Amino acid sequence: MTAIDGDRLKQIDALVSPLAAFVARAAALRPGARDPRPVVVRPGGMGDLILAHLAMEEIGIDPRGVDWIIEKRSEPWARHAALPHLSYDRHPAALLARAGRALLVVNTEQRFALSQAVARGLTGRGGRLVCFASSRAASAAHVTVPYDWDREHETVAFERLFASAFDRRAPALGSSPAPRERRRPATTGTVVALGGQHAPSRAYDAHDWLRHIERFCTHDGPLTIVGGPGEHDLADGLVGLLGGRARFERVDFDAVCARIASASRVLTIDGGLVHVASYYGVPATVIFTSGRDHKWAPIGAGSEIVARRDLACRPCTTWGQVPPCPYAYRCRDLTTAVTDPWPRSR
Repeated sequence: MTAIDGDRLKQIDALVSPLAAFVARAAALRPGARDPRPVVVRPGGMGDLILAHLAMEEIGIDPRGVDWIIEKRSEPWARHAALPHLSYDRHPAALLARAGRALLVVNTEQRFALSQAVARGLTGRGGRLVCFASSRAASAAHVTVPYDWDREHETVAFERLFASAFDRRAPALGSSPAPRERRRPATTGTVVALGGQHAPSRAYDAHDWLRHIERFCTHDGPLTIVGGPGEHDLADGLVGLLGGRARFERVDFDAVCARIASASRVLTIDGGLVHVASYYGVPATVIFTSGRDHKWAPIGAGSEIVARRDLACRPCTTWGQVPPCPYAYRCRDLTTAVTDPWPRSR
């Protein structure tokens, strides 16, 4: 069986979900041994997985005591955090082998119904499926939890979901996330974590990043630049513009996380590395363009959000999707952007 393209499945979610749900219900009735280990279904980007991991720790559940069903693009964090995982779009046959076995399944996907079909298929006879009420297929679950798609921080939403599944005390709907304190001491200066090159609303060039550094990096000392393979050319250009003020390290994901964890502060843009900083409690200055900053804000104590507050059209991202922009992404122009301290206390 060939691997499945997770992004393509999301594009056709509403069309294929009814058939997938029918097959999943049949799989859930399959007789066989039951698996007492809880299963968490977490399709989507790596940032979601990091915040779900963090939220589970916040309510006192060991995230290594559950099995995570994820997309292959989230594997770097799962390996880094030693989370037991199976990538459904890399090993679909292995996923099918687990159908109808789990006694507890938590579907953390906020909207798309295909993940609910997967979760339902994994849930054994007499088992329990918990999901957000915002799922297109919420009716297939045994327990649903309210979800605020607009402003509630995603960590808080995941805390409430897991609290319902594992019978723990949950924060109230709309609560602010608790500021995260550092897990490791700061041993290096500012880290500039590049990102956003795959998205037109966030794809700044080297000269843009130079302006961001000059405006938002107020501390003296050398800069360390990190980023994924898609940012290597950008990083090389930025180092050239900065001269001897910065160094770029071509390191693997574990080393990128280590650099962020030991940074005195991180400057980055809305994306997965924001949540690496949040997990390690590192203060971050984060640029938001089209994204919903209240949902995806950094939560390391002493963090900041940089965003335009004078545009009626932003934030425009809905369910993780950025619509076509009729204004040439004017939210990228930070001339009138403001900097807000974050997080707010609960």
